[in-house]
Parts: sequence; structure tokens; C-alpha cells
Amino acid sequence: MLFPWMVIFVMGEKIDEELRKYHFHLEELVQERTSELRFSNEQLKKDISERKQAEVTLRKHRSLLQEQLTFASALNRMAETIITKDDTNNILQTMTEIIGSTMCVDRAFIYDIDFVKHLGIGLHEWLNPNTPNAVTTLGTFSLDYFKNASSYMIKHRKWIESHIDNYSPYAFDGSGDLLHIGMKVKSGLWYPFCFRQHGFYCLIFSQVDFRRIWRKEELEFIASVAQLVEIAIQKIDLLTQQKRAEEALRLSEERFNIAFQHCPASMSISSLKSGVYIDVNECCVKMHGYSREEFIGRSALDLNLWVDMDDHARFLQDIQENGFVHSYEMRCFKKSGEMFEAFLSGAVIELNGEQCLLLIKADITELRQYRRELFRLERLNLIGQMAAGIAHEIRNPMTTVKGFLQLLS
Repeated sequence: MLFPWMVIFVMGEKIDEELRKYHFHLEELVQERTSELRFSNEQLKKDISERKQAEVTLRKHRSLLQEQLTFASALNRMAETIITKDDTNNILQTMTEIIGSTMCVDRAFIYDIDFVKHLGIGLHEWLNPNTPNAVTTLGTFSLDYFKNASSYMIKHRKWIESHIDNYSPYAFDGSGDLLHIGMKVKSGLWYPFCFRQHGFYCLIFSQVDFRRIWRKEELEFIASVAQLVEIAIQKIDLLTQQKRAEEALRLSEERFNIAFQHCPASMSISSLKSGVYIDVNECCVKMHGYSREEFIGRSALDLNLWVDMDDHARFLQDIQENGFVHSYEMRCFKKSGEMFEAFLSGAVIELNGEQCLLLIKADITELRQYRRELFRLERLNLIGQMAAGIAHEIRNPMTTVKGFLQLLS
């Protein structure tokens, strides 16, 4: 028999045990929930950190994209300038303005580094209107001031960067003090381009308000613009040389035409392949009696100019083998059928991409007559000399006889 107090005691123990189990279960639930909350909190922090990092990356990408768009716009403006302008000076001036404003430097210059003159010659300058301290320093300097830097750039074809607190290795020859102390340049960049045998152009940037490091993207942009300008300058140089060559050719052709038309000897130009006359001068027209129109488009065979066709064949063979022939003797016909003797000289030339034959002909008929007459006179002179000699030999004995007769008388 259980007493009431015993029942109450047993029930109390059971209740305590259940309460302990429930409390333990609650603690497990709390720990589990706490662990979940802690994990969620860490995950949230991570997500927030990643989001912030993504926002930073996005802003950075937006900034880089904006910068690339700015660079692309500047390159387009530079390309338009190159297309519309064919003057090196204008292109270099525009290059200075575009790069200077795009990169927001304090000053931008272009110098012509000339090792023959031993000078750095200032060509163009751009000053940032938002930098009051940016005053003009464009001028002409002896390369003695920048000897190491200029020699390094033409030898290695690389850019140089220097700062007021970190001189370039090539600025310890006094140029660093001149730039950073004398000219108060805090940071400078020298970018060479368009190299030639004895010099190059140099694009120079200087910061006077603050120290600046030029980033990879900026250097790539400068390289792109410099490459565009270099190609443009090469194109302009080629066009200039072409124009000079065309002008020289025009003057040469003009001088040749004057000499050709007014030469006192017969001159003609014919196709080496077909023999057809392309042009003849006035002397040739007078020599043969044909008009210029009758010559053009016809050959010497068509006009029956050669008396001996074997001579004609030998002449063509000699000039094709040697490229020229001097003082070739020939006999020619005039339009009237009259025959005359001539010296013929010729050379193979190229005219409008075609091999042609330039011929010079001199009528030697009178010369041959003069020679024959001279030969006859020389023979008569020889006969006269012989007669005088004989007379002299005869006079000598007669003088002796005359002397004896005088003695006898």
C-alpha cells in the first residue's frame, strides 16, 4: 500500500526527470538553432562581403570601361585627323592635344630629337586649363642636358618615367635636377616614337601638381596613338617622296622631250618587240621625207628605210644581245627613193613599262664625199711632192754643169 506522499514523491521524480529531458532537449534545440544562426550570420557576412566586393569590382569595371570608351573615342578622333589631314605638323599638334586632354596631364609636349643637330627641338605643347601652375616650357635644348635619356631611348626604343622622389636611372646626369627642381616637374614620362636613322619624336608628359604613376592601360593607349601617328607620318613621307619622284620624272620627261624634239640629229623611239615607231623628231622627218603621222604606227620595214636587210638583221641582233649599238654604218632610203649613208646608234630603254628602242641617226653622205675629196687631194698633194722631189734632184746636176761652164768661160 502506497501512501499518498509516496505517490506524490514518485510522480515528482518522474516530473523532474521529464523536466530534465525537456530542458536537455531545449538546450539541444537552442545549440542547434544557435549554430544555424551563427552559420547564417557568417553566410550573411560572407554574402555582404562578396556583394561589396562585387560592387567594388563592378565600379572598377565600370571605371575601366569608361576609360576604354574614352580611349576609343580619342583614337577615333586621332584616326579622323589622320584621314582628313596630310600634313605632319598638323597631325602632331592634334596628337598632343588629344592625348594630353584624354589623360588629364598637366602638360603634354612633342619634341623632335635630332642627333645630327644635337638638339631637342620643341614642336607642340598642350597645357591643361585646369592646372594654373602649368606654364609653358616649350623650347629648344641641347641634347647635352638629356644625353643619357635620349641615348637610351634611341638605342632601346623604350619609354622613361621619372619622379621627384625617385629619379630615373638615366636622369642622374643633371637632367633630373633640371626637370624636377628647375622646372618643378613632380612626375614625367618620355615616350619615343617614329624612329629614324638619326633621331625620333618624343611625346612628353609632366605633372606639376602631384606625383603620378602611369598605368599599363594608359601606356597601351599612348602606344596605340603613337602607332597610328607613325603610320600616318610614314604614309605622308611616302606620298611626299612619290610626288617628288613624279615631279622629277615629269621634269625629266619634259627635258628629254625638249632634247628629243630639238636635237640636230635624227632621233626616233620604236617598240623593240614590234618595231613600230612611237615618236620621231623633226630632224628624222626631214631626213627621210616622211611626215610624223606617216612614221607613227609603222615600222622601218613598212617604210622601206633599210637598203640592206642583212644589215638590219645584224643591227637588231647586236642591240638585243648588248642593249646598245654605237656608230653602226647603214644605207637608207628616203621617201623619194634617194639613198644615203648614215651612222646609227641605239639603246634599249623602258617607256611606260614597255621595252623600246631609242635610235640616233646621222647622215654621213656629205662626210663620205668630203673624205673621198680629201683622199683625192691627199693623192694630188703626194704627186706634187714627188714631182718637186724629182725636180730638185734634176736641178742639182744642172747647177754643177752651170758652174763648170762659168769656170771655163
